[in-house]
Amino acid sequence: MIGRTLEQYRIESTLGEGGMGVVYKAHDSRLNRWVAIKVLLSAFVADPTSKRRFVQEAKAASALNHPGIVTIHDIRSDAGTDYIVMEYIEGRTLEKLIPVKGMPIGEALRYAVQIADALAQAHAAGILHRDLKPSNVMVTPEGRVKILDFGVAKLLEQAESGPGATTVTASLTGEHGVVGTAAYMSPEQAEGRTLDARSDIFSFGVVLYEMVTGRRPFTGDSRLALLTQVLSHDPTPPHQIVASIPTELEATILRGLRKDPSRRFQTMADLKVAIEDLEEASRVSRAGRRSPTYMSSRLRWALAAFLTVGLVAAYIAWRNRSPAEPVGASRATALTTLPGQELYPSLSPDGNYVAFTWTGPKQDNTDIYVQQIGVGAPLPLTSDVSSDYNPVWSPDGRWIAFLRGRPATPLARSDRELRLIPPLGGPERKLTDVSVQEMTVNPVYLGWCPDSSCVIVTDSSGEGQPDALSVVSLETGEKRRLTNPQPPVLADTDPVLSPNGESLLFLRRTTWASGELHVLPVRKDMTAAGEVKHIAVLDLKPDNATWLPNSEEIVLSTSALAGGANLWRLPVSGSGRAARLPFVGEDGVMPSVSRSEPGRPSRLVYVRSFTDENIWRIDVAALGGSTSVP
Repeated sequence: MIGRTLEQYRIESTLGEGGMGVVYKAHDSRLNRWVAIKVLLSAFVADPTSKRRFVQEAKAASALNHPGIVTIHDIRSDAGTDYIVMEYIEGRTLEKLIPVKGMPIGEALRYAVQIADALAQAHAAGILHRDLKPSNVMVTPEGRVKILDFGVAKLLEQAESGPGATTVTASLTGEHGVVGTAAYMSPEQAEGRTLDARSDIFSFGVVLYEMVTGRRPFTGDSRLALLTQVLSHDPTPPHQIVASIPTELEATILRGLRKDPSRRFQTMADLKVAIEDLEEASRVSRAGRRSPTYMSSRLRWALAAFLTVGLVAAYIAWRNRSPAEPVGASRATALTTLPGQELYPSLSPDGNYVAFTWTGPKQDNTDIYVQQIGVGAPLPLTSDVSSDYNPVWSPDGRWIAFLRGRPATPLARSDRELRLIPPLGGPERKLTDVSVQEMTVNPVYLGWCPDSSCVIVTDSSGEGQPDALSVVSLETGEKRRLTNPQPPVLADTDPVLSPNGESLLFLRRTTWASGELHVLPVRKDMTAAGEVKHIAVLDLKPDNATWLPNSEEIVLSTSALAGGANLWRLPVSGSGRAARLPFVGEDGVMPSVSRSEPGRPSRLVYVRSFTDENIWRIDVAALGGSTSVP
């Protein structure tokens, strides 16, 4: 074909070959431009019905006006040769750009957002790609993505694939059928079932997996082996290939690769939003690494009206130092300014996200939300008619545990479900049922084992007995009692494992307004390694507490019902005095602290109540020294 002229198109060179035909670079003599011409093999256009369907679908694809979709200029026939005239794109295919060990996360997400955006528009126009793969994605020198082969895949519905062909075909009755490359097929595509947009979502998940790991999730020595993998095997979690892959990105990829279409993202538009959020987080993270001096030396509290309870984030340089050394706070800033009530904040292990409960825009139901710190709006995770509350992030970042049930009146017993949900949304999993006494305050009922294999929960220990802490296995859902409170204790609540996994901090509540701090030494299998130790806090009335990253100190909140809400720093050894955190204000409760990593200080998130509409900038020096309890 090289040197041949098809009407005004002179073929100059070969661009690529596939099972359906050959793509050439050609010069359009009439418009003096370069084009790409796909010459179709005669076997695919011999049947008039197939040819008519091909023309109709190519016309539909040509109607798509999107910068991320290659433009189809025309469909022509010359002396028995049928061909498609397309936009010629300078660049390389994604297949040639993916390194052996995967792309940098930021680069992969930039391309993924563009691919998802293009596919979302195609789906809105009623067009499925059916053969999305890296070799069908071009990247220009400027980094722009162009998806190839729209409107062509259906042509292959009734073709038979030979032993060495690069595509496989599954025929259905009527006009439904699928074609695609085996390694990128959805399970329903491999089985020849009717497809919808969720099939392209699966293929997109395969491509994104390959982009960030450098490997395909499904491999095999033959077409049959590949299809067996697609239909019955779960892919290796990406973090086991590239340890630095963010948990939220892995959860998004694996959700797209679920065998059951109903458990994937349901639209490409929703998936695009999730990828955009991840890409934004990646850019913010990179900017933070490039500008370590970004944090101001002042405190910023942006408070809104609505008589709201909101979340506040503080960036704290806790470091591993002596408890007597003062806390260095770079800033504290309002994290939510939503109408209604936000409670139970729980930071992700990396400190970039916070899960919390909110009564919603209509303030009519309590659900779980996730907010990326400093970016965008909160993402709703649950929407059940029952109240969802007390979200707690697992140490490995893969789950959020929470409780579900209709609230009972204070002091009455309430049956709840302990449930798990992926941090970026997805199918929930019921772990077990628990029973707790409702209180006039908001205790934390849940905590995690250090290896994320079990959840610690407050649960009934028998009629007339105080509620105790139990350990629930993620694998089996079985419960095992951990503490054994005795009357007049009302309940053991607020369980938090120390970062080193050696000590369980909890509150032993003797009144509904507050409790006494206790620490239980534990082994790796979450059995008691010693006796419960009481932590003296003198005249403070603890309401909630959590560990600092050094496993030697805690941050506790004091009860507003027992003398005023404040946050305090306290050594668990009993050798020091409690010091109030000066940057918090007079009404901080429900503290949550993220892990500390080299070069990245921990974050503290807590709840504040406020009523006025002001923005305050407070100089750290103006706050003065910390206040101690004598």
